[in-house]
Amino acid sequence: MNWRRRGVEKGFLFRLRALLWCFRLSQGNVVLSNSKNGFLADGSKERRFFQYTLIGECITTVSSQESVEISSVSQILLLGSSSVNSPNSLLVKSLVLAVLIQVVESFYVLAAWSLLGLLAVFTRYVNQGKGMLQRHQLLLEFEAAFSEDEMEKLKGGVFEDVLRAAQEAIVIPPLVALAIRPRPGVWEYVQVNVNELAVGELSTSEYLQFKEKLVNGSLQQLNLVASLLAHKLGVAQCTIAHALEKTKYPNSDIYWKKFEDQYHFSCQFTADLFAMNHADFIITSTFQEIAGSKDTVGQYESHTAFTLPGLYRVVHGINVFDPKFNIVSPGADMSVYFPHFEADRRLASLHPEIEELLFSSAENDEHKFVLNDRNKPIIFSMARLDRVKNLAGLVEFYGRNSRWTEFIIYCRHKRSFCTACLLRAFGLTVVEAMTCGLPTFATAYGGPAEIIVHGVSGFHIDPYKGDKASQLLVDFFEKCKRDPAHWSRISQGGLQRIYEKYTWKLYSERLMTLTGVYGFWKHVSNLERCETRRYLEMFYALKYHSLAGSVPLAVDAECTKNSADKDVN
Repeated sequence: MNWRRRGVEKGFLFRLRALLWCFRLSQGNVVLSNSKNGFLADGSKERRFFQYTLIGECITTVSSQESVEISSVSQILLLGSSSVNSPNSLLVKSLVLAVLIQVVESFYVLAAWSLLGLLAVFTRYVNQGKGMLQRHQLLLEFEAAFSEDEMEKLKGGVFEDVLRAAQEAIVIPPLVALAIRPRPGVWEYVQVNVNELAVGELSTSEYLQFKEKLVNGSLQQLNLVASLLAHKLGVAQCTIAHALEKTKYPNSDIYWKKFEDQYHFSCQFTADLFAMNHADFIITSTFQEIAGSKDTVGQYESHTAFTLPGLYRVVHGINVFDPKFNIVSPGADMSVYFPHFEADRRLASLHPEIEELLFSSAENDEHKFVLNDRNKPIIFSMARLDRVKNLAGLVEFYGRNSRWTEFIIYCRHKRSFCTACLLRAFGLTVVEAMTCGLPTFATAYGGPAEIIVHGVSGFHIDPYKGDKASQLLVDFFEKCKRDPAHWSRISQGGLQRIYEKYTWKLYSERLMTLTGVYGFWKHVSNLERCETRRYLEMFYALKYHSLAGSVPLAVDAECTKNSADKDVN
């Protein structure tokens, strides 16, 4: 493994594997044998093959009585199996205490304390059950697992380095997936199986798929859980709906039975109704989420009255004029998204990898097909294959307008951002693009209609009228070609709009103010709304319980699938 080829981040996976390998070896259930490519680890009904290629490494095993040194130039030197078959082998005894791995440019001490730290901390993660742990939670668990003296022994060790570089962990027992950032802009994803003491590398897509197992099917119920906890703890509850499914899928209430097995609309709509009425105050990103526009119904407004045929009818689902509604718009992460003229903050070191990704002649799991003609313009899009994302429409915007060929060279130097989605509840990508200073073209349906001031900080397009949308983009670049300052004016207008309304600093200040106001209001007034709460309790007990029982748990579904796979094998 060439540490310089893809950066030092590859060292994290190796170091974790080395720790677990040493522990398994110390338990006497690993047998090493000679191999040109690596070593064979044979333990308790499983046989694993690991392949490493290092440049200059040295394994030193230390015992209280004597020591043995193993070293090689290009690969880990493997002892013959005859030297380790005996449980009393010197190698087995010495590896229980410590293993020192020296690499040409880096030196890491894999001590017994690191082994204990690895097992203790990951066991704590798994014992908490299925969930997501952020960086501060990972460090708290790490510190809680040991006393001050033990922490001192671990300080500067391999496992502490790995853990302090971890940004989040996804726990689905017995698996723990870590997102590790050894340096800005570089990420590595590692999966640890605590039961089998095995470590594997994950690609970005594999990590995201693993993460989906945690949140898929439960996102809509989070506000419901928050409502139950707020009632139990007697604290003020704020609801921020990630998305209200009823408005994402037209006529989903009328045809709920048709999609029940796949989407469980009845359970989702019921949970949303319960949460929005139970909340002390509600935060939305835009006004249209509450009351829509003159032509469309708002997301919350659509819950005022509707019917789930054969289940129940809602006659007064929510009052959109209730003072509990507040508009607080989120912003972009300024450490990631910044104006284009701040060139010193760009990750220039990644440019060769991006170049290879776009123009490489090889096809693999990361990219399909080859772009032979570099003069052709590149339309970059990153979205799930969903009709509402309108990816086909984005391509049509370009392909159906012959005038685009006139501006290919100009567009290559003066870029823009266009989102052709049929609907955006808020449009965080729009905020991110404007934060970078890109002239932005976004759908007129949903949040972007409020984020962008048409012709000043960006442009509204109608995704249902592709010809007009395409013409608007062409007219913009034609004007930029005649007047180069026009691009800069729209760019600066977008940045000014962001700084005035869409930053996390403004968001956090507003959120803290609202929390204090509604918390005090609840304390001194009848904000408890006892009559409404009693009705919601009845609604939860009589209706939601039975609906929730029909929704399979993600863990159960996964266990069923694994059992079926074992039966087949």
